[in-house]
Amino acid sequence: MSFAYPQTEGDNSAVEVIAWFDKRDTMTYWINSQNWNIENGDSVKVSDVSTKVLITVVDSTKKGYAMEYKFLDFRQNMAGVYPMDNFQNQIVEKLSDIMTGVSIDFKTDEFGHIIEYTNLEEVGKKVEELIDSSFVVFSQIPFLDSLKSIGVDVNEFLKKSINVEDFVDGCIGDLELMFSCHGSAYEIGSRTEEIEASENEYASKAYIAVSFDSESQGYEIYSYRESFVPAEDVKKLVESYLSDDLNSLLKDEYDSVFTEDGLIDDTYFFKYFPDGWPEFVLRRYGPNIMGHHKVKITNIEWEYRSIGNGRNSN
Repeated sequence: MSFAYPQTEGDNSAVEVIAWFDKRDTMTYWINSQNWNIENGDSVKVSDVSTKVLITVVDSTKKGYAMEYKFLDFRQNMAGVYPMDNFQNQIVEKLSDIMTGVSIDFKTDEFGHIIEYTNLEEVGKKVEELIDSSFVVFSQIPFLDSLKSIGVDVNEFLKKSINVEDFVDGCIGDLELMFSCHGSAYEIGSRTEEIEASENEYASKAYIAVSFDSESQGYEIYSYRESFVPAEDVKKLVESYLSDDLNSLLKDEYDSVFTEDGLIDDTYFFKYFPDGWPEFVLRRYGPNIMGHHKVKITNIEWEYRSIGNGRNSN
């Protein structure tokens, strides 16, 4: 996380995100992921999937924690009104059949910062199984009929289009988000920042607020950042998604089309229990390019927790 600056250890004006976990601690979470398209004030929900996960502390040492992140359930929340909703329902059913019960094993340092995954190869095999079993469903996508009509091998096309490594990265993305602040300290209070453009990042404005509840001993971290993408970079971004043939065809039109800067708004909110377990996490990410606003919202909320189970035990 880059939205706040770590403070010196022991600074009373800062909250330190530190894991105070015990062996056999468990936390159950529901993760809801939604994608929206917003254009001319109209919002259309593209996808809405909920995932139930169980995080277990397998071992606790002075150097850190060995932990398990297990998928328990998958739910598709679209109403099924449109054909694409039904397609998504079938994919989530496949996802649930194959990935329920699958665990990602990982290790953290003593603060709770993730340092290693120990079984991603096994998870990758499960993902390959999921993709193979989903080919029949994928092949029902309407635009693939046009590929079939010109002799394209749809199965081969899908294999090249769906990257197992990217899918695994997606599986661990929510887990990474939950532990992304661990090991850092954040100054209590609120402030705004203006960051100039550099070689590695766009110019941006940010608002950051950190609070500590003296009664519950819990704490919250909030950040909202707007990044400004120059029109020239918007053009490069679009070019990267198009084929060489399309780029050649549209090249003369680019300068007249890409005249506006893009905007990316990115929001984070973390609420923690005193022992460092996340209580609630929100991320809202929304690139706005030429009036086309695509928003991804992730909500992570605890459902059940059992802590202190390994205290005073070997």
